[in-house]
Amino acid sequence: MDRSVSLVAVGFALWSLVCSAPCAAQPGPEVSSLDVAQVTSQLGALQARTDLDEAQRKRGVDAYTQALDLLRRARDQRSRAQELERRVVEAPKELEQTRARLKALPQAAAPVAAPDVSLAELEGKLLAARQSLSAARDRAGQLRRDAEQRVERRRALSAQLTELRKRLGSTQAAAEVPEPPGEPERAEHTLARAQLALLQAEIAAVEGELASDEARGELVAAQRDLAQRELAL
Repeated sequence: MDRSVSLVAVGFALWSLVCSAPCAAQPGPEVSSLDVAQVTSQLGALQARTDLDEAQRKRGVDAYTQALDLLRRARDQRSRAQELERRVVEAPKELEQTRARLKALPQAAAPVAAPDVSLAELEGKLLAARQSLSAARDRAGQLRRDAEQRVERRRALSAQLTELRKRLGSTQAAAEVPEPPGEPERAEHTLARAQLALLQAEIAAVEGELASDEARGELVAAQRDLAQRELAL
């Protein structure tokens, strides 16, 4: 994929230089206007043409097919970014609820059995207490592991974001040249635009995850405190 991306970028850069004089007044189409339905229509129109040789048709079909795959992946990344944004918005409310649960917890005290409680009832209460203790330990352990993984995850996300941003300039340059008038060059231009759409969506998703992690840091700490308090009861 990286080799094909480079070839597309080089090809369109050369094409832009060749036609820069007559095409300078034609702005490139907005990447945001590119969608799966549009590219599917373009692919169908290309497949219906009879004036292209087999090599040209294959180039165009391959480019449109790749573009469709990238656009679907971009759509998934945008959905992920939206979900992460929702989590950022909801974090303060969840933090407030967790703090309320912490405040409502009773102080730990030694259990006192009533004299009229039967042995069977005591055994039932003991079993329930053991189950609650096991669940609390599991949750405390999971929160502890999550906290340890957050550090590594943030480091990996920061490195990924840096790498994605490095690719943005060349990818944007290939996508923003004027659209060629014919096929299969138009299909390859659409592929370049789809590559940019995916890259922008990936950047938004990574930025969203970092923002979500930052916004929920205090919530995670409160949840860990709650689990530890519940374990001590």
